[in-house]
Amino acid sequence: FRKQPANVKFFENVDYERAFEIFKERFSNANDFTYYIVGDFDIDQVKGFCEKYIATLPAGKTENFVDRKTGYLKKPVDVRFRKGEADRALVRLVIPGKIEYTQQNRQRLSAVADVLELKLLEIIREKLSGTYAPSIWLSMSKYPTPQYAFNIHLVLDPKRVDEIVGVCKQIIKDYIASTDEVGADKIKKANAAQRVLDLKDNGYWLSTLMSYDQNGEAFSTIMNWDKLIDSINAKDLQKYAKKYIDVNNMSVIVALPEK
Repeated sequence: FRKQPANVKFFENVDYERAFEIFKERFSNANDFTYYIVGDFDIDQVKGFCEKYIATLPAGKTENFVDRKTGYLKKPVDVRFRKGEADRALVRLVIPGKIEYTQQNRQRLSAVADVLELKLLEIIREKLSGTYAPSIWLSMSKYPTPQYAFNIHLVLDPKRVDEIVGVCKQIIKDYIASTDEVGADKIKKANAAQRVLDLKDNGYWLSTLMSYDQNGEAFSTIMNWDKLIDSINAKDLQKYAKKYIDVNNMSVIVALPEK
């Protein structure tokens, strides 16, 4: 059930008794659980709470994940379907690939995505009035196998789908072909400003500690992110874009109105 679409047929076939059994199995003991506590608190007081409420939870067997081989598609697809009554098209463009899961790779590819989003806004929204809020983001994971994907999301006139998808591809090609000093400088400054806010935010620390722990990265390297931001430069980002973004490997998924 984990990778099936959640439609009406899916829920009709769910065995709710078995689902509850799985829930009880998962939470019958606290083995393999990791607890993260962030914020302004008294360490000795929290330590006492942990000893009283967490350390006394039942233990169980140690487990590991199973690779279900459900990574990104190996070959690009172009899928178009009709659903809904609103006179608009929802477009998702996906460019996946494999990569070593490192701090620098994560930071550089994220910066590339940020620069490309500036270009999407400038060309597709401002110049072409093709969509109001084009967005692009990087998804990246280490397990079960290291992989990444650039995702572009567009909401636009159904009649302009092929035109705007073509523009997206051209924007990426143009970015790979030449360095963008202005874009890199804007993203460097924006990342530095956001970093100041992140370091004061409990939510950032919670998600970061969880991520580094789950991926086997030393907590002591968290602050290396500042150096990576400071070293952002146009040529380096262009190099990453050229190596990891292949428009020929772009999948196109489009939801069109029924009428």
